[in-house]
Amino acid sequence: MKTNHALDAINHLFQTLMKNRVDPYGGKVLLLGGDFRQCLPVVRHGNRVKIIEATITNNATRPLFRQLRLVQNMRTADGSQDFADWLIQLGNGSLAQTPRLNDPDLIEIPQGLLSIRTNLIEHVFGDPSDLLNEGVREQICNRAILCPKN
Repeated sequence: MKTNHALDAINHLFQTLMKNRVDPYGGKVLLLGGDFRQCLPVVRHGNRVKIIEATITNNATRPLFRQLRLVQNMRTADGSQDFADWLIQLGNGSLAQTPRLNDPDLIEIPQGLLSIRTNLIEHVFGDPSDLLNEGVREQICNRAILCPKN
């Protein structure tokens, strides 16, 4: 189901449950969270235009939403502000293009932001031999490797 259609279904459901066909979502407050730049809908055999059409931004109720933005990355540790700023620029599409890459979909990660470790998976999740330990399972459930560009 397209994200756009899912919002329409939720709107219809709340209007029916609340017996309020006048107000969007039956007069209830709907809170959507997340970075929508990182969770585009999957459209079978869809091109870029079809994917954009399926997003929340093209929903009829979208102009009624109030968008709140975080102003500080709470997961950023001291000394990693450069990395946080670079991620924001990447997400906003405002990184300077690297002429030698010749492809707008390719990005260059600055050398200073690269991890010294050679194995990213071990850096994030730890030693694979420890993964079956009870305490480690809890820790790795809260970790992920995000790829802003595949």
